[in-house]
Amino acid sequence: MISRKPCPPTHPHQDENGSLSHLPAGSRAQAHVHAGHESAVAVISGQVDVWYGDRLREHVLMRKGDCLYIPANVPHIPVNRGTMPMVALMARTDPREQESVRLIDLPGHLGEIGAIPIAAAT
Repeated sequence: MISRKPCPPTHPHQDENGSLSHLPAGSRAQAHVHAGHESAVAVISGQVDVWYGDRLREHVLMRKGDCLYIPANVPHIPVNRGTMPMVALMARTDPREQESVRLIDLPGHLGEIGAIPIAAAT
C-alpha cells in the first residue's frame, strides 16, 4: 500500500541513492514498476497526480511538502497536470534503479492521460 504523509519541515538529506526529479507542467512519465525495490518521493515544489496499484486504479494528488512511499513492484505513473513544474526528491533502495524499471501499458480507464506528452528523464 502507498501512504501519503506530510514531510518534515527540514530539507531531506540526499545520499548516493537520492536524486532530484523534474516533471514539467503538462507532462507525464510512462507507467512503470521498479522491480524488487522501494521508492520514496518528497515533493519540493509544484504538484503531481500519481496513479498506482493494480491496473493503476488508486490515485493521489501530491503537493509541496507531501511524501509518498511506493513499495517494491507497485505499478505507478506520475502526471503533472498543473501549470508549474514539479520537483521532487527521489530515494530508492537500489542504486542502479533504472536497470530494474519495467514499463507497463496504460490501462484503458486512463486513456485521456495517454495524450499528455511524456517528459524527458531527469
